[in-house]
Amino acid sequence: MLAMFWFEIRPGDGIIARAGRKRIAGVGIVRGEPYYDKNIGEFAYGSNILPVHWDSVEEKVFRELVFPMHTITELKESRFEQLTRRR
Repeated sequence: MLAMFWFEIRPGDGIIARAGRKRIAGVGIVRGEPYYDKNIGEFAYGSNILPVHWDSVEEKVFRELVFPMHTITELKESRFEQLTRRR
């Protein structure tokens, strides 16, 4: 997961912040490269930062499970659009 965070997510990528497996907490666009700041975060993993511009913080809830258990999952563009489109 940490390797994916550092080496696969790139500026311009869309991000979905989920809360559980049925709820979107926010949608944004990556605006820069990941970086480490030892002064941020309570734990070592909390110091890994990814600059994101949050386009939408409107919560969206689904009836069925739409997200896997993995913290970071790559979605096809069509699935991203399907999940983030307004009702």
